[in-house]
Amino acid sequence: MDCTPTRAIARRRVRLLAGLLVCFAVLAIVEPAHAIPTFSRKYRTSCITCHKAFPVLNNVGEAFRRNGYQFSTDDDLLVRDEPIPFGGDAYKDMFPNSIWPSDLPHLPPIFIRAQQRMILNTDPGPDGIKWDQDFPHEVVLGGAGTFGRDISAWWEIEAAPSEDEIGVERAFVQFSNLFAWDSEEDDDGMHEGNRWLTLPKHAMNLRLGKMQPQVFNHVLSQHARLGVQQGLAIRQRIGNNLFRFEPVQSAAIELHGIVRQRNSYVIGLANGGNVSGAQLEDNNNKDVYFRVSRKWFGYPLDGVIGSSDPVDADGNEVAAQGQGEDDDALYSMPGLDFWRAWDLETGLFGWYGVSRLTDLGVNRNDYFNRIGADVRLQWFNWDIYGLAYWANDSFAGRVGGVDLGGEQFFSYSIQADYYWKPWIVSYLRLEQTDFREAARTSMEEGRVVPGMVFIIRQNMKLQTEWVIDTTGKDTGGGQATDQILVQLDYAF
Repeated sequence: MDCTPTRAIARRRVRLLAGLLVCFAVLAIVEPAHAIPTFSRKYRTSCITCHKAFPVLNNVGEAFRRNGYQFSTDDDLLVRDEPIPFGGDAYKDMFPNSIWPSDLPHLPPIFIRAQQRMILNTDPGPDGIKWDQDFPHEVVLGGAGTFGRDISAWWEIEAAPSEDEIGVERAFVQFSNLFAWDSEEDDDGMHEGNRWLTLPKHAMNLRLGKMQPQVFNHVLSQHARLGVQQGLAIRQRIGNNLFRFEPVQSAAIELHGIVRQRNSYVIGLANGGNVSGAQLEDNNNKDVYFRVSRKWFGYPLDGVIGSSDPVDADGNEVAAQGQGEDDDALYSMPGLDFWRAWDLETGLFGWYGVSRLTDLGVNRNDYFNRIGADVRLQWFNWDIYGLAYWANDSFAGRVGGVDLGGEQFFSYSIQADYYWKPWIVSYLRLEQTDFREAARTSMEEGRVVPGMVFIIRQNMKLQTEWVIDTTGKDTGGGQATDQILVQLDYAF
């Protein structure tokens, strides 16, 4: 008797069990994951379908992210990892006297990501120039997927051994296309949605959980940045108020959507508070934030081609698809590759919050706000983006027993990426924070950050950057300036 097939099956089972044990071991010992192979497995497509140099999203990936990690059109047809159904269409017919059906991914929707980092502090300290090997810098176990149609989730557990920290970095759920009426019928002749309370598709999505707020362009987020260290303006804070835009908010509820393909909005309600990383609020107030943006030309925000306002190669509006002289000249320059684009998006954002300051005998509220703008221009091989904002704190706490009173500051960050080849990218970032009060000028920060990225494989990259302090004060606020960093970043 030939037992080869049986032995092969047994070997596959052993390998599967070993793989699951490794995953659970990492979970038992394990802050941010950016690009994940989960969706590559689900759709059996390459990382460059959605990414330029991961974790930076291209236009397809940005539309995919906004729509709850599903493609805007024909998503069901594009899935290659056949899901396991939880009930069939008959349950839809029986609703509300049954539970709406869902499905379960055939492959576990999990990923592992690790970063190996080397740091050279070029400012001589007491022991001279210091060289550190931070192996690993971070290890992340995470996952993402959908619960059938229009409900998705993302979660991450991160370990930072050098900081002796383990925690949940992000865990949120998104309900997409709320109140949207689907004009197409399913196999039973049914439509999804309420025809009496109807919004256009992509007009309203609800996200809730522990997440990074979508208060500025996603490419500026630490979860999507091209570079090693987080941007100065994103992590800037003042005095005893520990608020900063990222890494994450401990709890937030957010409505966001797209209006007529080129306009978007975000309205959020966050726990806020002054306890950095705390799960629960330290006061009874909630922070409110918003963003409105406009895509002036280029690929539409919702990823649906040919619906409105198409442009030709010269940026001029043309007729709708099928009616113009050149149907291929819609939304993006013809013949561009995945790392190239031809887009301009601008946005306005704001944050209004309250933090309870209790350090050094202080027990007062700091009512603060941040008002700013962001921009992103993709022009062939160039990708240029940045933000600037004005900040006001009614009470900044105390330093050395001295009441800081109110404070205002201005912070900006701008970065230019250039794709020499799809696997070779260079970038330069300029960033600065200026305080109004002369007493706080010693706290001002400024940096110039040049860097290079080499995409070794689609899910592995080597990046190096030089962080140069332009103030001469080395006020890195936890991220020391005047450093050379080399990092190997990979995910499975």
